[in-house]
Amino acid sequence: MNPADIIYMDLETTGLNPRQDRISLASVNGMIFGEDEIDDLIRLIQEPDITLVGHNLKFDIGFLYARSGHRLSIANLFDTMIAHQLLTAGLETRSSLDNLTRYYLGINLDKTLQKSDWSGNLSQGQLEYAARDSLVLPSLHNLLSGLLQMHTLEKVAEIEFQAIPAISEMEVNGVGLNFEAARLLFENLMKRKLDLEAELIRLVESYGWKPQEKKKASKKGFNPRSNKDVVSAIQIIYGLNVDSCNHDNLELISREYPDIQFASALLEYRDIEKQRGMLEGWIEQAENGRLYPSYFQLGADTGRFTSSKPNIQQIPRDSRIKGLFHARSGYKLIECDFSGIELRIAATLSGDSGLIRIFREGLDPHKTTASGVFHKPIEGVTPTERQIAKSINFGSIYGGSWRILQKAIPGIEEKEARRYLRDFFRTYPGLAEWQDSCELCEKVEFGLQKYCMPRSLSGRYRFVEPKERNKLLNTPVQATGADLLKASLGALYNALCSPEYNDNRILTCIHDSIIIEVPEDRADEIGDLLRNIMVTTGNEMLFPTPCDAEIKIGNDWSFRETS
Repeated sequence: MNPADIIYMDLETTGLNPRQDRISLASVNGMIFGEDEIDDLIRLIQEPDITLVGHNLKFDIGFLYARSGHRLSIANLFDTMIAHQLLTAGLETRSSLDNLTRYYLGINLDKTLQKSDWSGNLSQGQLEYAARDSLVLPSLHNLLSGLLQMHTLEKVAEIEFQAIPAISEMEVNGVGLNFEAARLLFENLMKRKLDLEAELIRLVESYGWKPQEKKKASKKGFNPRSNKDVVSAIQIIYGLNVDSCNHDNLELISREYPDIQFASALLEYRDIEKQRGMLEGWIEQAENGRLYPSYFQLGADTGRFTSSKPNIQQIPRDSRIKGLFHARSGYKLIECDFSGIELRIAATLSGDSGLIRIFREGLDPHKTTASGVFHKPIEGVTPTERQIAKSINFGSIYGGSWRILQKAIPGIEEKEARRYLRDFFRTYPGLAEWQDSCELCEKVEFGLQKYCMPRSLSGRYRFVEPKERNKLLNTPVQATGADLLKASLGALYNALCSPEYNDNRILTCIHDSIIIEVPEDRADEIGDLLRNIMVTTGNEMLFPTPCDAEIKIGNDWSFRETS
């Protein structure tokens, strides 16, 4: 092969864990590279003129990265799985290689040998199976490339493809977990849970609560996990008839009746139950003192990441829990988080001059909104009014109704909530016009169903039913946030491919932030590098709205002890 070639690659491995399993062979353009030739393949795919094409390249690159022990500088990538998922975002489809070849090419791939033993001497059948997987890739590549171009998805596809090596690195690196501290916190939560159970039982019995019907002997008394028991207790304690005791209802009851501790104690009990279950899972999943989440690059229809085992996207803000994730000895964690990014994205999408001016002049967006809603100068805005305006800002950009504001802002009536919304959109008329235009966006038919196609600034779309107004409005904002984070991730990875950064690790990304681990003596330098990459990427994507990002440096993810 020469450096002008496209490499169509598929790996076969002895298992799914790149930290423990190994590569058995690589199928490249129908040819077989044995295990002893993998290092030659690693060198080849890093030639600057090579384009690497594969299906689920995150998996393959993860194994190659684990084997080589260093980042792979791959200039050009194309992932057929990611391409298909971009084309069908919002639809229920399957994206395995055999499903794609059947759907696009009319070819049925025999996957019988996929789960066979690849750790020993390989049979002729296994070699032929491996070769077939790479032989179907050229046709898929050509067809999907044309579809991406037809649907104006080339830009966002390139963002996704360039982010793949960083995501592979995140999965191989994992995040450090303080195992002993996790066990201690788990035990303390168990004690607090038992105390709360006793407190809740004492409370309901003091109000004369009794079971509504006979229970088994092992389940006598009040059960805080039983919706039926909680509903009947609320009826007796508060005199309220409720059908459901979800989180929102309990919070509302807790605010309305602050002198009665039942609702607040039950909320704490449920939070502890979640945290206890989470910690129990981490303790079981920990591998050599680290957790290794699996990332789904297009897990959400908006293009946002999802993750599992553990779901690191849903880590509570509780500093006791975040503090369990720590840097190695001699290293620091750095988190860089986009500041106010949803409102900045909304400013560019809508073109509202008032919103854009806020960020260009460095004003406080929540105080500015409060000034418009409460009809007073910015300098006269109170902390309470600013907090109300914050709820209005984040509720309104996603098309939230007055009912959403009522839930978010304690004690306001319908009339007041409606006025807040009216004055918000009078303050930012361009945002109101943009939201109206979202309902008139591109429409297509797929099967027997009609869909709207809201898009991000980079062109990412999502199939949305016309009646789902909130999705029509939140998709462009959320999808642009996904574009921005992944573009930053790809740019960071490319910068860190320089040998001087070999001892810096990309660990994870959460919502609108990227977390890395760096040598202690270079933390400030690498922090500046990360922030500059994210701000530059944001300024280019969100122009004319400027972007900003905040850096935190510390020994653990709580950043209680910062440098």
